[in-house]
Amino acid sequence: MTPRQIIERLVAALAAMPGLVESRHPFEVFPGEDTPGDIEGRSFAVGVLNTTATPNERQNRANRGSFFETTAVCAVAVRIRPHNARADILAALDVELDAVQAIHACDRSDGFVIDIPQIGPREYDETRKLWTTRITVRCLTLYPLAD
Repeated sequence: MTPRQIIERLVAALAAMPGLVESRHPFEVFPGEDTPGDIEGRSFAVGVLNTTATPNERQNRANRGSFFETTAVCAVAVRIRPHNARADILAALDVELDAVQAIHACDRSDGFVIDIPQIGPREYDETRKLWTTRITVRCLTLYPLAD
């Protein structure tokens, strides 16, 4: 599974959540210039940070390919209303939990292996009234041999 396929798999998992929409901005600039009105409450972006070979040579299969570990990040932004910030931040933590559950429930029928080693940092942008959480996802995938 390639980094692009990992992004597509995680986007599909998060897009299935009610009320959560993929940002029009790429992960690298998320939430970008989204304003609270653009976000309409909740949005997300997914990106990959790096891919490294697994150190365990026993996992690499000469006839199938090589195993790699890819670190992906799912960023979720929630609009915070100034007159109800505390309640909205608590609700944002619920959205975070739902996102973690959606990621864990993503399609793994082809041997896609993931774990979530970190949730955070969590950041509040006072000016734009946005709460953003970053969920780190470690993915173990097989890079197949060329045909």
